Amino acid sequence: MRPDFEDAIWPVTLHRRSGGVLQELHHAGCWVPKGGEATLTTAEARVQMATHDVRPCDACQPERFLTPYA
Repeated sequence: MRPDFEDAIWPVTLHRRSGGVLQELHHAGCWVPKGGEATLTTAEARVQMATHDVRPCDACQPERFLTPYA
C-alpha cells in the first residue's frame, strides 16, 4: 500500500435498486461521484470492502488501491 493512500478519502455513491440500496466505493479521482457524497477513510474503506458493505466501482476499481502490494 502506498503511504499517501493512508490519508485518502473514498467517496461512496448510493444507487437505489429494487432489492435495496447499493453502496458503491470510488477513489477520489473517479468521474462517477458528482460531489457531496459521503466519504470513508482508507481504514473504513478496507473494512467495508472486506465485509462487502460497499461494492467497488467498475469504472475506477478502487480495490486495486486498498490491497497491499504482493
